[in-house]
Amino acid sequence: MNRILLILLLMFSFAGAAYCQNSPGPYTPGNEKLDSVIKKKVSNKIYIPEINTGVPVYSVDVTVIEKGNKSAWQSFLDAYNSPFVLIKVLVYLTLLFILTLISLLVIIILHRVRDIRITNARNELIVRYQEMITGLLFEDIDTIDYTRLKGELSDPFKCEVFINELLDLHKNLSGESAEKLNKLYLDLGLTTYSIQKLYTNKWHIIATGFRELAQMNVTDANEVIAKYLNSEILFLRTEARLAWLRLNPSDPFSYLSDPHVELTEWGKINALATLVNNRIEIPSFEKWLGSSNPEVLIFAMQMTGLFKQRSSVPSILTHLKSPDEHVREEALKVVRLLDVPEAIVTLKNMYEGETYNNQLAIIEILSLTPDPANMDFFEKVIQNGDQNQRIQAARGLLGLGQAGWLKIEHLSKSNQYDLINIITHVKDIYG
Repeated sequence: MNRILLILLLMFSFAGAAYCQNSPGPYTPGNEKLDSVIKKKVSNKIYIPEINTGVPVYSVDVTVIEKGNKSAWQSFLDAYNSPFVLIKVLVYLTLLFILTLISLLVIIILHRVRDIRITNARNELIVRYQEMITGLLFEDIDTIDYTRLKGELSDPFKCEVFINELLDLHKNLSGESAEKLNKLYLDLGLTTYSIQKLYTNKWHIIATGFRELAQMNVTDANEVIAKYLNSEILFLRTEARLAWLRLNPSDPFSYLSDPHVELTEWGKINALATLVNNRIEIPSFEKWLGSSNPEVLIFAMQMTGLFKQRSSVPSILTHLKSPDEHVREEALKVVRLLDVPEAIVTLKNMYEGETYNNQLAIIEILSLTPDPANMDFFEKVIQNGDQNQRIQAARGLLGLGQAGWLKIEHLSKSNQYDLINIITHVKDIYG
């Protein structure tokens, strides 16, 4: 700031000096500067009468200075080039800058004072409310004056602080203690306050309302939450679904039945975490294994494999023949997780027409199934596959026991140097 003021003062000084230097000053006979100015601005004839002194004297009538013939642009340039106008502009700009600076300083100070007051008030409320809530939890007698507290919580600021402290304590408790806090939440009518948040236009406030209602197991606003299950706003859609999982344990994934539902990896991870952390009963995903939405279908297969839902194996096997590469890939993962021996024939038949990654997955699945019927398949892969495929197939042969070892020994006598190296490598690691 000091540097800026110094620069402005220097500019002011230079402008004044320039004006003093270029100003023609008061007229005296022989003043060449004024002569030149008058000659430029007077259009009529200049009279120079001879005086006894012999010094030329100009008789000029300033009213004859031509103004009407100047353009607007020329008038602007003349005004702009005037030292007086420049100095005025600099002075006005300096004053404006100073006033703006002072205004900003006042606003910043007021804002800072306001923030400090709010922080101090919040800290005082936190201490008082924590003592009040912990007293309810650990004392046999309820000493809370509900009528007085309800009146106090009519202030939105105090109500927000109280709910935050209540929820922070509640999420770390279970059993009777958690039930006491649930009862306190309901008795104080805080449900209404949480539901009101769902009707605002601010995303973070709506999401906060979802979390509060889900944590306190309040189902009164389920219809409102349902409207956000397929919201175009990803943040709200994710929060609404997480709340829905907790508030509808009998059918937590009902939103998957919507053919246009969109899923994200982050949403899937959060849904799984919500199921596990809140001990929600895992539903059967069988009905979504026939979904026309690839995202829902893949998610249903992932959950089927993760939770070992073997009753859905027939549906999984049908998706091994899906025209969608990603669906087949996910079906192979489920077959591997569920250890489905009835899929062996299908896997060997589909091997040739599969993508490279899916071929590797098929070899791995078969190598984990010690079936002598797979020996010819492994031998063929060792002879015709690339290095990764050969290593996986050789591992599968070793898993077949004595018969597999004999086949490995036979193949190691081959004249193919690469094949001998691969077999030696596999025997060193898995032998």
